[in-house]
Amino acid sequence: MPLNLRQRGGSIWDASQGPHLIGNADQGGSVYNRLTSWFDESAFERALTDELGAAPGTLSYRGPEATNVAFMVSNFFTVAEGKRAQFRFELQNATNTPTFGTPNTTLESGGFGRINGYQHDRDAHFVQIGLRHLF
Repeated sequence: MPLNLRQRGGSIWDASQGPHLIGNADQGGSVYNRLTSWFDESAFERALTDELGAAPGTLSYRGPEATNVAFMVSNFFTVAEGKRAQFRFELQNATNTPTFGTPNTTLESGGFGRINGYQHDRDAHFVQIGLRHLF
Protein backbone atom coordinates (compact mmCIF):
# COMPACT_ATOMS: atom_id res chain seq x y z
CA MET A 1 0.00 0.00 0.00
CA PRO A 2 1.19 3.53 -0.68
CA LEU A 3 2.26 5.57 2.33
CA ASN A 4 0.10 8.62 3.14
CA LEU A 5 1.95 11.45 4.90
CA ARG A 6 0.43 13.84 7.45
CA GLN A 7 1.83 16.18 10.05
CA ARG A 8 0.87 16.16 13.70
CA GLY A 9 -1.49 18.91 14.80
CA GLY A 10 -1.59 20.36 11.32
CA SER A 11 -4.87 21.37 9.77
CA ILE A 12 -5.60 23.41 6.74
CA TRP A 13 -9.21 24.49 6.93
CA ASP A 14 -11.02 21.19 7.57
CA ALA A 15 -8.54 18.78 5.98
CA SER A 16 -5.34 17.13 7.16
CA GLN A 17 -2.19 19.03 6.38
CA GLY A 18 0.89 17.43 4.85
CA PRO A 19 4.56 18.33 5.42
CA HIS A 20 7.18 19.61 2.97
CA LEU A 21 9.46 17.13 1.22
CA ILE A 22 12.93 18.73 1.13
CA GLY A 23 15.13 15.74 0.21
CA ASN A 24 15.22 12.09 -0.80
CA ALA A 25 13.40 10.08 1.85
CA ASP A 26 14.28 6.63 0.50
CA GLN A 27 16.63 4.78 2.88
CA GLY A 28 17.08 1.61 0.84
CA GLY A 29 18.19 -1.69 2.35
CA SER A 30 16.37 -4.71 3.71
CA VAL A 31 13.15 -4.61 5.72
CA TYR A 32 14.93 -5.77 8.89
CA ASN A 33 17.50 -2.96 8.65
CA ARG A 34 14.76 -0.36 8.14
CA LEU A 35 12.30 -1.27 10.94
CA THR A 36 13.34 1.71 13.09
CA SER A 37 13.80 4.11 10.17
CA TRP A 38 11.74 3.19 7.10
CA PHE A 39 12.47 6.53 5.45
CA ASP A 40 14.82 9.46 6.14
CA GLU A 41 13.07 11.72 8.65
CA SER A 42 15.31 14.69 7.79
CA ALA A 43 13.81 14.73 4.29
CA PHE A 44 10.58 16.20 5.71
CA GLU A 45 9.84 19.60 7.21
CA ARG A 46 6.75 20.91 9.00
CA ALA A 47 4.50 23.15 6.90
CA LEU A 48 3.27 26.35 8.53
CA THR A 49 -0.37 26.81 9.52
CA ASP A 50 -2.67 27.12 6.48
CA GLU A 51 0.22 26.33 4.12
CA LEU A 52 0.02 23.44 1.67
CA GLY A 53 2.87 20.97 2.20
CA ALA A 54 5.08 20.27 -0.80
CA ALA A 55 5.21 16.52 -0.09
CA PRO A 56 2.85 14.41 -2.18
CA GLY A 57 -0.15 12.95 -0.36
CA THR A 58 1.16 9.47 -1.07
CA LEU A 59 4.85 8.67 -1.43
CA SER A 60 6.07 6.92 -4.57
CA TYR A 61 7.43 4.02 -2.54
CA ARG A 62 5.52 1.58 -0.37
CA GLY A 63 5.59 -0.11 3.00
CA PRO A 64 7.00 -3.62 3.53
CA GLU A 65 5.67 -6.40 1.34
CA ALA A 66 3.48 -9.19 2.62
CA THR A 67 4.27 -12.76 1.62
CA ASN A 68 2.02 -15.66 2.52
CA VAL A 69 2.31 -19.22 1.23
CA ALA A 70 -0.56 -21.60 2.00
CA PHE A 71 -0.31 -25.35 1.43
CA MET A 72 -2.94 -28.09 1.67
CA VAL A 73 -2.83 -31.85 1.01
CA SER A 74 -5.92 -34.06 1.14
CA ASN A 75 -6.56 -37.71 0.34
CA PHE A 76 -9.55 -40.06 0.60
CA PHE A 77 -9.17 -43.72 1.66
CA THR A 78 -11.73 -46.52 1.43
CA VAL A 79 -12.13 -48.09 4.88
CA ALA A 80 -14.97 -50.54 4.11
CA GLU A 81 -17.85 -50.76 1.66
CA GLY A 82 -19.67 -47.42 1.77
CA LYS A 83 -17.23 -45.99 4.32
CA ARG A 84 -14.35 -43.64 3.57
CA ALA A 85 -11.87 -41.59 5.53
CA GLN A 86 -10.30 -38.31 4.57
CA PHE A 87 -6.86 -37.19 5.75
CA ARG A 88 -6.14 -33.48 5.48
CA PHE A 89 -3.00 -31.42 6.21
CA GLU A 90 -3.09 -27.62 6.00
CA LEU A 91 -0.27 -25.15 6.46
CA GLN A 92 -0.81 -21.37 6.54
CA ASN A 93 2.20 -19.04 6.19
CA ALA A 94 4.38 -22.02 5.28
CA THR A 95 7.52 -19.90 5.12
CA ASN A 96 6.76 -18.44 8.58
CA THR A 97 7.64 -15.00 7.25
CA PRO A 98 6.63 -12.04 9.43
CA THR A 99 4.34 -9.50 7.79
CA PHE A 100 5.27 -6.14 9.22
CA GLY A 101 2.79 -3.29 9.44
CA THR A 102 3.17 0.06 7.73
CA PRO A 103 5.48 2.71 9.15
CA ASN A 104 4.15 5.66 11.15
CA THR A 105 3.62 8.46 8.62
CA THR A 106 2.68 11.33 10.95
CA LEU A 107 5.45 13.94 11.08
CA GLU A 108 6.58 14.99 14.59
CA SER A 109 4.96 11.98 16.26
CA GLY A 110 7.17 9.89 18.51
CA GLY A 111 7.46 7.00 16.07
CA PHE A 112 7.67 8.83 12.72
CA GLY A 113 9.19 6.46 10.16
CA ARG A 114 9.13 3.43 12.48
CA ILE A 115 7.36 0.11 12.05
CA ASN A 116 5.95 -0.82 15.43
CA GLY A 117 4.12 -4.05 14.78
CA TYR A 118 2.70 -6.61 12.43
CA GLN A 119 -0.27 -6.53 10.08
CA HIS A 120 -3.31 -7.49 12.13
CA ASP A 121 -5.06 -9.44 9.39
CA ARG A 122 -2.12 -11.84 8.90
CA ASP A 123 -1.70 -15.01 10.92
CA ALA A 124 1.53 -16.50 12.14
CA HIS A 125 2.66 -19.99 11.13
CA PHE A 126 -0.42 -22.24 11.48
CA VAL A 127 -0.67 -26.03 11.02
CA GLN A 128 -3.91 -28.01 11.00
CA ILE A 129 -4.25 -31.79 10.65
CA GLY A 130 -7.61 -33.50 10.27
CA LEU A 131 -9.08 -36.94 9.87
CA ARG A 132 -12.74 -37.34 8.86
CA HIS A 133 -14.80 -40.51 8.70
CA LEU A 134 -17.51 -40.51 6.01
CA PHE A 135 -20.33 -43.09 6.16
